[in-house]
This record gives sequence, structure tokens and C-alpha cells, in this order.
Amino acid sequence: MTDEELSKLPAYHWMPSRIPLRDALAAFVPNASKPEPIMEEMSKRCGESVWYVVEGGHRVLFLYDGGTFDNSRFTLEPKAWDHEHCSVCQEHIPAMTLCYVTKPQQPYILLCSVCYERYVTSKQSVD
Repeated sequence: MTDEELSKLPAYHWMPSRIPLRDALAAFVPNASKPEPIMEEMSKRCGESVWYVVEGGHRVLFLYDGGTFDNSRFTLEPKAWDHEHCSVCQEHIPAMTLCYVTKPQQPYILLCSVCYERYVTSKQSVD
């Protein structure tokens, strides 16, 4: 985040959260393969993905919130999405760990407890 974006964080409305384990669609993408249109389509549809290096390529997880998918290319893995990352420091936040998210109707921002204290709580004026 830029300094300007960081300076705006105290103005947002925040709520504590614990991100649950969530379902994911998994696929294997071999090294040196041509980009597959289906992977781009899933990226646009699901919004979030994680690429893990494995022997011969990557294991890709797409955050899954329902809907149809090509079961010849993807496997549904219940509760495989097991962490998030802080929007500021990129700290790994395991599922069910206390963090802070912006309330609905605002840009979605997720902060670890340290960044929430540093960039939100410590900057808010006391009335």
C-alpha cells in the first residue's frame, strides 16, 4: 500500500473477523505449458488464487464460492483455502486467527492485528 492509502485506513469502518476455512478448486498446471484460457476464466470468476510450486509445475487453488466448474480440470477441495494475507504487510494469517476487515459497502481491506494497531487504532482521535 502507498503512504496515501495507509493514511486513509483510520477513516474506514472496521470489524474484527476470523476468516474461516473455505472451499477451493484445485488444478495442476505443468511447467512450460501455454497459458490455458480456462485458468484465466477461473481467475476472473473466483478473484483469488494461490499458486504452489510442486514437482513438474504448480498446484493452483481458486477460492470457491459455488457454481459449476469443469470437473475434468478442477477438483473441489473442501476447506483447502486455509489462510489470507494482510493487505499492508502481506503477513500470513491462518484461518480463525483474529484479524480486522472493512465493513461492507467499502473497499475490502484485511489487516493483521499488528497493522490494525499501527495504522488504524493508533491514528484514530480520541473523542
